[in-house]
Amino acid sequence: LLSRQDLEETRVPNLTKLARPLDQVERSLRWPMQSEFAIEVKLVETGSYKRAAEERSFLAGVVARLPLPKQKTLNAHARFYEAVIKASYTHNYPLPKLSTFAHTPPQSAFDYLMNPIDNYLAPGWKPSWEDHVDLMLETDTRLRLATLLARARGTSRADLPRIAAKAGPNFFDPFAGLPMQVSLEKGKLYSVGRDRKDDRGDPAFDISVPIGP
Repeated sequence: LLSRQDLEETRVPNLTKLARPLDQVERSLRWPMQSEFAIEVKLVETGSYKRAAEERSFLAGVVARLPLPKQKTLNAHARFYEAVIKASYTHNYPLPKLSTFAHTPPQSAFDYLMNPIDNYLAPGWKPSWEDHVDLMLETDTRLRLATLLARARGTSRADLPRIAAKAGPNFFDPFAGLPMQVSLEKGKLYSVGRDRKDDRGDPAFDISVPIGP
């Protein structure tokens, strides 16, 4: 809409409100990770692990009923989630790994022998938090691009690099921490995207929008 020449200027403020960039709390992983941790607590308490109930060994069933191993596993996962949440606030990548805080997931059969309790109780599937962060940053990027386009309405294309640079860090490229890129030749305002490389607005790698009139 913002790239259309026939857009009524009275609509621009409303579009800007709809395209409000994410704030720091919304960009963090606290909400989804709290939800995931609650699920893991439930899985441990009910004995629902990576194996179906009928496939669990007798030893796994015994371990599942011991309070100390369960608490040890949950404490390790809680420390892991807290570390990842802090990293997401500061954009400190790559994110911490669960193996740093617990002896899971097992890398070999030897891990089952050395840390049987951790690996019997650990849920099998884990979300890819790096992918989650990238998807969240992509969403935030599109919202920031829309806001910058709205601010640029009524100015010349040559002013767009200056507008992007002076917009402030809340409207910088989340993937690079720098002002959004501008290609006047291709008529695009763009972010470097997931690969964090400047591909000149190539839609296969960068997140771009047409500058419009």
